[in-house]
Parts: sequence; C-alpha cells; structure tokens
Amino acid sequence: LPLAALRAAGRFALQLRRVDGTQLALSPSAPHETRVLVESLNITSTRLAQRARDFERAMAEVRLSRDALDQRNRELDAILSISPNGLVALDAQGRVCFASAAIGRFTGLDAQAFVGQPLAWLEQQLRAHCGVPAEWAGFQTDAPMLVLRHPQPRELRLERNRVDTAGIAWMISAQDVTHEREVERLKSEVL
Repeated sequence: LPLAALRAAGRFALQLRRVDGTQLALSPSAPHETRVLVESLNITSTRLAQRARDFERAMAEVRLSRDALDQRNRELDAILSISPNGLVALDAQGRVCFASAAIGRFTGLDAQAFVGQPLAWLEQQLRAHCGVPAEWAGFQTDAPMLVLRHPQPRELRLERNRVDTAGIAWMISAQDVTHEREVERLKSEVL
C-alpha cells in the first residue's frame, strides 16, 4: 500500500506540468510520510495553477498594451509622414534613431538609411548636397540655415533641441523655408 501511494504520487508529480490545479486523492489510512508528500504535491499543484492564471492575466495585459502601443505608433507614423518638417532623432551616443520621410524628401536620400548612423555621417551626407559645403557650419550652431542644391534647390532652417527621454537625447527639426526666403528676396528687389 505505501509503495502504491508513492507510485501514484510520482505519476501525479510528473503530471504537474499540466498546471491545472488537479489534486491527488489522499487515503486516510496512508502513512504519515505519504500524507505529507501528497499534501505537499497538492499545495504545489494549487500554487502552480494560480501562477499559471496570474501569468495568463499578465500576458493578456501585455498583449493589450502592445496593441495599444502599436496603434499609437501607427498614428504617430501617419502624422509624421504628412508633416512638412523633417525630423531626425539622435540617441545619447549621437546616432540617428529616427528620421522622418520629410527629411528624405528634402535630401533625396532614403531616410531609413540614416538610422544607426552617427551625426557626423548625416552632416557629411547633407554637405554633399550643399551648393557650397563649406558655407554650412553643421548642427552645432544655433538655428543654422542649410542651402541644398541637390536633389532640388531648398533652404532649410535647422534647429537642434535637447530631449530628455530614455531613447532620444536630441531632436533636429528641418523646416523648408525656400518659399519664404524667395518672397523676402522678391520684396527686397521690388523695394
């Protein structure tokens, strides 16, 4: 009888991986050691089942949060894709972690190719599109103007702002002011 109870406890222990909270029957005439073993296995089964339910609830919350985050990212991507301003985000190491579609339109370059590149690489790419590369002081100056000749003539007002988030340290905004500058030139010529 004790060996049969131990064999049943062993089979039950192997089935604990089902984590369904099943309880092993306990014979009142079982020896003390067998009763202690069966009670321990039943407690373990109950705790495993509770942890499995807790884990499933936590996973459901994670899935809901991930779905909400994915929706939010799609909304932000839609907004950024139609924004007339180009945006470039840099991480704490000075590497590009985001580049909007507008910056790609301004430069004629693939904005996704910017991601992972250092700021010096981005400056080099922009200088290559300048009419006179030496005229542009780079991103280190306050509100620099960048005059691009390629893929088409544009004048961009660049602003670099410090951002305090976990993944983004700096944001660079590029605003196309070509039309505004042309209007100013025409006014000056008329006057």
